[in-house]
Formats: sequence, C-alpha cells, structure tokens
Amino acid sequence: MRKAILTLQTGGGVGFSFGRIRPRDATISTTKGKATGAVSFIKVYDTAFWVIGQGGGRRSAAMAVLPVWHPDIFDFVKCKATEGQITNFNISVGITDEFMRAVAKDDDFALRHPENGELYRMVTARELFGEIVKFAHKNGEPGVLFLDAANRSNPVPHLYKLEATNPCGEQFLGPYENCCLGSVNLREHVRRLRNKELGISEKSGHQYGVDWEKLAETVQLATRYLDNVVDANKYVSAVPELEEAAHKVRRIGLSIMGMSDLMYLVNVRYGSAKGQELASQLMEFIRYHSMRSSIELSRVRGPFPGITGSIYDPQNVTWTVPTPLIKHKTDFGRPKLDWKQLMAELKKYGIRNGAQTTVAPTGSIATITGLEGYGCEPVFALSYVRHTREGAENEGKEWREMYYESELFGQALRKQELGISQR
Repeated sequence: MRKAILTLQTGGGVGFSFGRIRPRDATISTTKGKATGAVSFIKVYDTAFWVIGQGGGRRSAAMAVLPVWHPDIFDFVKCKATEGQITNFNISVGITDEFMRAVAKDDDFALRHPENGELYRMVTARELFGEIVKFAHKNGEPGVLFLDAANRSNPVPHLYKLEATNPCGEQFLGPYENCCLGSVNLREHVRRLRNKELGISEKSGHQYGVDWEKLAETVQLATRYLDNVVDANKYVSAVPELEEAAHKVRRIGLSIMGMSDLMYLVNVRYGSAKGQELASQLMEFIRYHSMRSSIELSRVRGPFPGITGSIYDPQNVTWTVPTPLIKHKTDFGRPKLDWKQLMAELKKYGIRNGAQTTVAPTGSIATITGLEGYGCEPVFALSYVRHTREGAENEGKEWREMYYESELFGQALRKQELGISQR
C-alpha cells in the first residue's frame, strides 16, 4: 500500500489483482480467526486512497481485479452496487477461457482457493455470468478483462504473467510497469477528395476521405515522442521499481480518439459493415506505422532491454503479422503495407518498445479537443449534460452542468435544409 500511495501522491494511477487474498470466512491458521475476504481489503485501500485525494490534487485512480474463480467473486461483483461505495476504484472481473466455455455449455464452474488451487465450491457458470451482466448494466461495473486472451498476446511472457491493467483498463501491465500513453486525433486526419479521385468532372459538393499520408507521419512522430517520454519522465524516486520496469520493456500506448467523428466526415455509418472495415483498415495502418517507427528507433537507439526471450527476440521471433478479422475489400485509398519488409527489419534490428499501441477511453482529452466520439466508440448522445467540478475534486465543491450538442449532427440537419421546427 505504501508504494501505491507514493505513486498516487504524484498523480499516477495503480492497478491490483486481489486474487491472492484468502476468501471471506477462511480459517487463519496462526490466529484461528476468520479471514475478512478480498472485498474488505479493497475497501481498506479505497479509504486510504480517498484520504490521499483530499490533499487538493487529482482524485486517486485505481483498478481492482478479481479472477472469476476466486471464492469471493459474488461479493466482488456487487461491491459497488450502492452509489458512493468504493469511489476510488474501477473494478473488473478477470475472465478465463474455462469460465466462458462453461457459460457457453451451461456447465458448472469451480471456485478455487487462491493459496493451493483446491476446489472451494461449484457454482452455475451462467448464474455468475448473469450477476456480472446485471450489475454492469445497473451502474457500469464490473468490467471484464479476458486474462487468457491477454496472456496469449503478452509480448514478454518470460518476464511475467499479466493479471491487471491500469485504472482505465486499456493496457495490461506487469509488476510496477507504467503506461506511457498518447492519442491521435483522427478528425484531424481527413482531407477533401479531388474530383479526379472521385471520378467526376464537375464539382458536386465536398466529399472527404482519410488523409493516410498525414496519419502515417503523425503515428511515426507520436511513437518517437512517446519513446522519448519514457526517458524524460520524472519517476517516483521513493519507488525505484517504477523506473526500472518502465525502462526494461519501454511500453508505450499510442491510441486513437474521434473515430466516430472521422466516420461522420467520410460518410461511413458507424457500426455498418463498411464502418467495421474502415476501422479495421485504420487500426492495422496505425499498428504498422507505429511498429515501423519503433523498429527504426531500435536500429538507432537499441531495442528494449528485456527483448531476449520476448516475442520480438531477433534470434527467435514468435510475433506474427496480424490478420484482419474483416476482409479488406473496400478501397479507402489506403497505401499498401509491406509487412514482409517490416518482419525482415524486426529480425535484423529488434524493436524499441515492448508494446506500441492501445485503445484508450480518452473521456477527458477528447472533450478538450472538441471531439464528439471518445476513443474508438460511437457518439455517446447527440446532446447530453456533463457534470463536473471546478478545480480539485474535493468534498464540498459544487457540481457544474455543461451542455453538449453534436456539431456534426447539426451540420447534417442543415444540409437537409430542414426548418427549425423539424430539427
């Protein structure tokens, strides 16, 4: 807890897996008493983090994860059901493949003792899954983290097993690792198409497409910038493990925001088959150019120190070129990606950053930059009220209402020449 508090005091966030804590009512061998369980420890941490937040700085941000097999999982799922409880933690259930298979087959599922893995009791998988869904629908929590899927994509499995994420949940991290994040504003990467590109001879209104050249340049520069931040960052001196972990794997997380804004502008409906394909093409493009930049940095500055034994180890590369989940058949004007050449350079030079991209929620920074869509998500609403507090988030501060309306929706209505009453 001490190291977490020292991190929070500087404005950082923390994430924990509480899966090692013995379940509620388990016998404590030394005192013959009863354990209070994982949720009680989360509440203790939450209270401590609340006290730190009263110092006038940023409110504490933390993630609590409990594996789905833990005996306290039912208590955990509903621990934030009452408004105002556990306010400094986001909570997420660590889902396993075994559990999801049990849900699919309507089988029973084993809850196991965290100390020795012995069977604690059997539960109905769908009943537990239903509880997760019920409380997630009620107040947005718990979230779910697919632990086995994350570990299949772990770039450094020789160093650690992934158990938890940062507070917003966009990046799994190892012990003491930190995420150096930045987001590309996709709305700024749209250009007006020329008549020649459209196959028309006369001007017939403005049509827009993705500015792939500008996007490639932005991604490559942003990757270099984030790598610089790993070195320039002022780490918490009282917790030296933070700097050591950051430099060993040199994780960065280049994200996007405003994907729905971009789709509005290029006249592609979010969620449609075409929209899904455009999203796939965009993210593959960003992944490619971020990796390309990181490999070039490795050529000049050297690879991340923990590369030997990783999926990027030049002596034994086990990383594979990503295969799009959706077949790319629409021509959005995207340049070709030479994954074969990238792989050859990876084997020759290694890579500077153990992780390169992520998808962050961007709730605050998207609003600050005037975007309507957060991260990769659709627009939350065409008009809504946001409640915020001015200054530090302390008790006693008055809430302020801020009204938002979709500028792009208004433009679309005006384009249809609708009257005020129709709008």
